[in-house]
Parts: sequence; C-alpha cells; structure tokens
Amino acid sequence: MLEVTPFLTAQVTKFRCGGFTVGIAFNHCMFDGTSLMNFMNSWTEIARGRPLSLIPRHDRTIMKSRVPPQITGTSDSFVHISDVSDLKALYEEEQIVWKSFHFDNQKLATLKKMATTDEQIISSCSSFVALAALVWRARTIALKMKPDQLSKLLFPVDLRSKMKPPMPGYIGNAVKACCLCTAGELIDEPMSFTAGRIQEAIERVNEDYVWSWIHSLDVYQFDLLSLTSLVLVSWQRFDYGSTDFGWGKPRTLGTGDLSPGCLFMADGSEKGGIVAVLVLPLLAMNTFEKLVQLE
Repeated sequence: MLEVTPFLTAQVTKFRCGGFTVGIAFNHCMFDGTSLMNFMNSWTEIARGRPLSLIPRHDRTIMKSRVPPQITGTSDSFVHISDVSDLKALYEEEQIVWKSFHFDNQKLATLKKMATTDEQIISSCSSFVALAALVWRARTIALKMKPDQLSKLLFPVDLRSKMKPPMPGYIGNAVKACCLCTAGELIDEPMSFTAGRIQEAIERVNEDYVWSWIHSLDVYQFDLLSLTSLVLVSWQRFDYGSTDFGWGKPRTLGTGDLSPGCLFMADGSEKGGIVAVLVLPLLAMNTFEKLVQLE
C-alpha cells in the first residue's frame, strides 16, 4: 500500500478486440470533478496536437484561507451527527451492493411535477433538485433511520462561477452545499418541501459562503464519510463524451468507490435522461428500488 496518495495515476488496459480503457485515480485534495474533466479534455487535445481550449489556473494561493480564519456564516456541513440508528453495524453485517437506476425524461417530468405540487414552497425546479429529493428520502426510509436521526444531504457546488471575478480553468476543489434535518422530518414532509430545502441550499452558495466554508475547514472537522449523510455528486453537465485521444469518443464512463454516496450521470442519449448510481446494503437496496419506481 502506498503511504502517500499520488496526485494522479493513470492506467491503460488494452483488450484483444482492439479497444482499451483509461483508468484514472486522483487525490481529491487536488481536484474536484470539474478540474479532472478539464484536465482529461486538455490531455486529449494535446494528444491530438490541438491547442488548449481552456488554459488551466494552477495558483492555489488565490483561495488560501486567511489567518485567523474568518467565518462569517455557518454551514450545516460541519455539524457533527451521532449514528443513533447504528448504520455502521448494518453496513458491516450485510452485503454491500451497487445498482444504477435510469430516469428518462418522462420520469423526470413526473418527479418535477411532484416536487412543485405546492407552488407556495417551490414553483419550479431542475431535474437535479427533484431527483435529489427523491433519492435522499428513499435512502433514508430504506436504511430504516430512527425518526430523531439527523441526516445531511451534501453535494458539491462549483465555486468558480461564484467568485468575483469568476475563475474559469481554476484547478482546485468545490465547496459543499448542505441540507440538514431529522429522518422523521424528511420522511413526513411532502416532496415539495424537500425540494425547497435543496433549492435554498443551492441559492445560499455565494462568494461569502465559499470563503466561510474554506475557513471552516481550518476550524472544524468535516466528516465526509458519515453513513447518516448522503453525498450526492452530479456529472450531468460534464463533457466526458469529448474525451477523444484520437481514436474516437468514449463508449462509456464509470466511477470508483461511492460509499456512502450517489452519482448522477447523463444517460448518453440525446433525450437527456439521468442515471443514478447508488451503493447500499442488500436489503436496503431492495427497499430503495421499490421506493423509486414511478410507474
């Protein structure tokens, strides 16, 4: 085992059919998903002898926290949560399984209608917000969390567009937007209320939020891997279909370990569906699958 995680490693595996895969592992302290995708597409442009379409910005000092840290606002991201539902034992005792769920345009339209039923709470929302509300609630029920169990929904927000001036090409990391409530609240409230929570969390992320979040990292411990929380990552807008080393566009894209998270990916079709990839204990996964059926 390596004592120090490399910044980046890559492996090419060739197959007898003539195809190949490119496997990438990276240190998340260096990259977020946007940084990595920009790196991959720049790599392929160089391989094809083309000029870089986006010049990378490697100066990390522009986002360096101040001394002393200046926390102007609080973020629920750093609230400590006790595992009163004993999810740790559940994950240790049961088989852990991965599964993907496809939501086509019709299903996404149904979800958005469910999420905006009460227009006094939220009148419109994106497919991401509606699907995130469904997945967070269904996972909470499937894991049989106790009503007083606090649960977070955490999802990265690209800080580049939130800064003044914006920072296109910045090689760094994202901040996390966060929703926090009890499992009982999440299960009992209408989906429109949950969607409203998520929409508000997105809208809170501005330049002040970014700086406060960065400074909070210096003061508080950020428990990204708490089983009581759902870390949701969206690759819907990533242009991984353009990662062409000269042999054509990729046929498919996969990911590594997600526990305890969920990944949203574009389904690759022109119609714009979403594939949600999730990891759960076996019995919880069976329950989750029933809860997200929209037929």
